[in-house]
Amino acid sequence: LFHDLGKKKTTKITGGKITSHKHEVESAILTKNIMERYKFPNHNIDYVVGLVEDHMKLHHKGMKLSSLRKLMAKDYFHDLIGLVYADIESSNGDFSVIDNYVEEIDSIRKKYTSVLPKPLVNGYDLITLGLTPGENFKIILDKVFEAQLDGSFYKKEEAIKFTEEIISTMNERSKK
Repeated sequence: LFHDLGKKKTTKITGGKITSHKHEVESAILTKNIMERYKFPNHNIDYVVGLVEDHMKLHHKGMKLSSLRKLMAKDYFHDLIGLVYADIESSNGDFSVIDNYVEEIDSIRKKYTSVLPKPLVNGYDLITLGLTPGENFKIILDKVFEAQLDGSFYKKEEAIKFTEEIISTMNERSKK
């Protein structure tokens, strides 16, 4: 019901082609406002807004493995697949992209015991490597976890080595 509310504000005609880029962002804002006005419980609002916000992610090829695994961990993921199929059915009817994602999702579920594993590197590890807690912690931890989800490494030692490389690169950049 809400997933395309933002199209009115975002739709443009350029060179005879109709586009509604980022309508999902505007739709999510409108959805949240409506649901809050009608006093829906917060968990329902978060669920529906998440569906609306993420519904275009499975329409386009090329999502990184780490991004797909994070999306799969969302509590509404099963409903998101259904929403995308319904959205495609009511528009161009080309299911090739979502069908490929469903195959990849099946493969991911067979390969990994959990969608999102515990991060191999944490803040304590960064302190052990000589860093002082600060704004770079989140940047480093996010990069390492994304690489972990992409399958760049599977063991703590490999993750620490990868982390050291990130820190070294950041230090080199800051010297310039």
